[in-house]
Amino acid sequence: MASETTETVTLDADGEVRIPTIELLTGRGFVTGKSGGGKSNTASVVAEELLDDGHPLMIVDTDGEYYGLKERYEVLHAGGDDECDVQVGTEHADKLAELALDGGVPVILDVSAYLDDGGHDIVRATVEALFRREQEARRPFLLLVEEVHEFIPESGGLTEAGKMLVRVAKRGRKRGLGFCGISQRPANVKKDVITQCDWLCWHRLTWNNDTAVVGRVLDNQAAEAVQNLADGEAILVTDWDGTRRRVQVRRKRTFDAGSTPGLGDVDRPELKSIGEGLLGDLTEISDQKREHENRLAKLEADLERKNERIAELERELAQARDLSEMAQQFTRALTGDGVPSASRRPGSDDGPTHHELGDFEANDEASNGGSTDTASSDTTADDTAPGDKTDDTTTTADIAGTVDADNALDTDDGSEVPATDETADGPASETGEADPIRVADDPGGPGGSDPDPADEPSSADLLDMDIVRHEIARTEDHSRASPAYAKGIVATLIDAGGPVSQRTLLDRLGASSTDEITTVATTLESMRTVRKEHTDEGLMVEVDPAGVRELRETSLGRERTRSLADGF
Repeated sequence: MASETTETVTLDADGEVRIPTIELLTGRGFVTGKSGGGKSNTASVVAEELLDDGHPLMIVDTDGEYYGLKERYEVLHAGGDDECDVQVGTEHADKLAELALDGGVPVILDVSAYLDDGGHDIVRATVEALFRREQEARRPFLLLVEEVHEFIPESGGLTEAGKMLVRVAKRGRKRGLGFCGISQRPANVKKDVITQCDWLCWHRLTWNNDTAVVGRVLDNQAAEAVQNLADGEAILVTDWDGTRRRVQVRRKRTFDAGSTPGLGDVDRPELKSIGEGLLGDLTEISDQKREHENRLAKLEADLERKNERIAELERELAQARDLSEMAQQFTRALTGDGVPSASRRPGSDDGPTHHELGDFEANDEASNGGSTDTASSDTTADDTAPGDKTDDTTTTADIAGTVDADNALDTDDGSEVPATDETADGPASETGEADPIRVADDPGGPGGSDPDPADEPSSADLLDMDIVRHEIARTEDHSRASPAYAKGIVATLIDAGGPVSQRTLLDRLGASSTDEITTVATTLESMRTVRKEHTDEGLMVEVDPAGVRELRETSLGRERTRSLADGF
């Protein structure tokens, strides 16, 4: 290779226009001209001359037209489509810089197939890798950038790629990294970059904004002359010798992939292929990237499935909690748990006020035909025992109908029967009517005789109580899940008066599957309100009287304990 002081690059056909090679490799240049004026041809001639002398370079090709160099030179064509030797991304940046600087491999970085952001990203990453590696390599190397106004515009902010190119233009020479920008619109290129260039090649320009730039950088005479240049003709200005001359750049020798298509077919020449050894590392990086992306996609899919499963489990857990809460509220409704007793202090937060109890009792009296003395519409203030409370502190016992010593029960024939301890003070429900469960559990009446089987409360009696209806309705206010199925099962059992099959419940409730019926029935069974039995006819559901009575007694016992505790 010739010495740096004598080696030159020839731009014209006659060999008279020569530029020192080192100035091209490490300096800062700018080539401009309108479309068809010859700017891209000049850039290709510079590339051909350097490649002829064995000097690698990297071309940032925004239009995919420099692959024609492969007609004569072994150049790595890296980009984003199948026409390239290898498809690359930002992950290949370090390897591309290594091949170019350490391996001396010429590189065409074709970003024509990338979207704007993708192209800028790979340019930034690759130029940054070149700049970083050149600090150690210190090998004269030219970075040639087409359509440079897209990266370092005069107006608007710079992308990260643009900032990196400006950094190379200002500081690359110290590291041996040269820069040459190509653009058809000098008015759109950052003037700080143009004015810092060591050599400028002005091809034909006709727009006023562009010729004004020529006038500012050179003079008005040059601004007039540049409008009349022929194709391939240019005004060449070089700082190292202080000359300005009008030159005719030769035509490129390699295939012109950027020429305007004509009517005839253009035969694409056979292009030199890059060595398989050079592609090995880049291909391995691509394989690793694909493997990483596949692994990432699999992990994301697994995560999505797990999140869906978590959401499903959370829904099931919430449903289970709702069912449990609904079952507990339903059980409390069946057992009367939570309804204040006669000794409960009014106004407490534990249960309904006496006004609410009055509503409950009125409902019970209406359902029993108004047979009790306390529910009679003929009851007057004179029937009230002396000392009974009439203000807002009236207790449940007052509402239930406390009688004085002279009070008696009316019979059907109009005669009066003295009230016994059993009738006056015997067990009564909180709603003022005789507790059907206590009556059923009492082995004998006042005479100690066995109860009449007709007096035994039926399944419907156990469930068909206003307070039960009220509490079941209230479950909608306290549960996120609708208690429709629980209410439906209860209603069906009341209507049937006995065991009901799962199929009947399914038909009655219009459930989508027997699983929904089974789930609610199982929950109610665990609360001792219903029981299930598998028969030849299938699953049967019926009221669990013993369970309801036991829960009722437990609730009443708890109520008495609270009442006694309130009295201390």
